[in-house]
Amino acid sequence: MISYVIVLVYVLYMVFKSYRSSKAKKQIGTVTLVGYSDYKKIFITLLNLFFLPFIVTLDNNGKYGVLFLLILLSAVLDRAYIGDRGIKLHDEYIPKEDILHYYMVEGKVNQFDIFVRGKLDVVNITVNKRKLKRPLEEMLAEWKSIG
Repeated sequence: MISYVIVLVYVLYMVFKSYRSSKAKKQIGTVTLVGYSDYKKIFITLLNLFFLPFIVTLDNNGKYGVLFLLILLSAVLDRAYIGDRGIKLHDEYIPKEDILHYYMVEGKVNQFDIFVRGKLDVVNITVNKRKLKRPLEEMLAEWKSIG
């Protein structure tokens, strides 16, 4: 019985994080680029690993649905959206003014790092190469010069 309560609390937490993620996506305005980020990825991965035994020990077939839901919500949280007003990372909205600098990762045509005001670590963002219509450097230069 305690496993059901723990799993329910965790699922509600992940749904709440996904709700915050969708709110942050709405704040960025028109989406310019879509990609994935490593921002807070280790935190979600550790949470999933911690709660996995509780999910697996559930004794009905609903555990497969819960596993699928958590994998789906984790994928939604990993997405990074770059819009005309800022960036959505994980479940946070970062205004364009708080992005101090960005630079391309050496040897990669679809990866760049950004420095964010108030954050110690650099945030790495990878964009799908097939979705790029122009070179990423050109798109980023145009995006940052607008703000």
